[in-house]
Amino acid sequence: MKRAFACLLIAVTLHPIMVKSAHAAPTQRGFQVPLNAITSDAVNDWVDNWKLNIIRVQIGDNSSMDGVVGADYEALMEKQFTILDQKLPLLQARGLKMIFCLSSPPGGFELREAPSHFLMFSRPALQEEFIAMWRTIVQRYGSSPSIEAFDLSNEPAQRKGALAAGARSWETLAIDTIAAIRETHPTVPIIVAAIYGDPSKLKALRVVADPNVSYAYNPYIWSKYQGQGDVSAPFSRSRPSDVTILASIRRRVGSFFMKSWNLVESKQLPASAYPPKVVVAEAAVSGCAPEGGAFMNGLLTALETDDSASSIQARNRILARWRRKRLRNRRLRKPIFTVEDFYRDVAHAGYTIHAFGEAQIWDPRFVCNAEGQLSPSPVETDRALTMKGFFGLN
Repeated sequence: MKRAFACLLIAVTLHPIMVKSAHAAPTQRGFQVPLNAITSDAVNDWVDNWKLNIIRVQIGDNSSMDGVVGADYEALMEKQFTILDQKLPLLQARGLKMIFCLSSPPGGFELREAPSHFLMFSRPALQEEFIAMWRTIVQRYGSSPSIEAFDLSNEPAQRKGALAAGARSWETLAIDTIAAIRETHPTVPIIVAAIYGDPSKLKALRVVADPNVSYAYNPYIWSKYQGQGDVSAPFSRSRPSDVTILASIRRRVGSFFMKSWNLVESKQLPASAYPPKVVVAEAAVSGCAPEGGAFMNGLLTALETDDSASSIQARNRILARWRRKRLRNRRLRKPIFTVEDFYRDVAHAGYTIHAFGEAQIWDPRFVCNAEGQLSPSPVETDRALTMKGFFGLN
């Protein structure tokens, strides 16, 4: 049975931000999967066994994209499109939707070591190739019934201080790319990710008055715990508590909600722009992390939690009282809200879990031994059982 999530209607007078319906709960839940993993059997498994309603697919060639530009870049992407063309009918047959995520920008990486850096932020001409590629993508796939949204870039990599003269920052390039897409496809859903997928960098993104634009991040906040067996030794870190998970997400994402609210409050954006639509591109935990199922339960519970209606209502009441008192005292200062006042506004429209059919360390069907060796689990792992519980809400 699906979990009930109440949606509180708000109707507070004398305030410009009126919310008819907050995000009651995520409506899209699924896996990130590699393009080649899409087969008829896999799609049937995802729909019938796992109960997914979305998959996120990175389109590109990470192994050979670096330094590839111009006609060679177009050829690289055409190979991926040819494969995608063969996969889309399999999704359509089962009604499974996908998020098209561009993972190979023109030129790929200039620097791969952390913090990584895309070549297009060092060569301004490549940014025109990026926009041109997106024109090609939406022209080819903008009407596909199986593509739910277009994610402009997977973990856009722009090293601080390395932006070349004449090159646009990711925040500006994303806006220009959206504008180019909107010339021919005014309503296709678009996703804009924070630099590196870092939730703390969401607040740098420009919020637009477009109801079909979402903003994405990856909650790798506890990377040394989540990446055990990859970035840290297997079974060497304890999981964060559920309270810590929820608080950490709200603390990092709340500033983006505050920024969006301030833009609406100052009439730089219409009231319909709040709350912003936020999604998680990659929720993850390694098979070599102790209590991985419990961690994933805490993380997904945090992503499912929506206290935004009561939070917005409380803020509206404060402002309504101020406006009434101000009729008698014109010098009365307007209430000043801090970022803490927006923590409970944080809500998510969807998430995908990294990853199914990619590296075994992230795949919930695999189990890790004390030496960090992975093998198929003879029974469902605690991570798999937890994920199925949440996917069952679809």
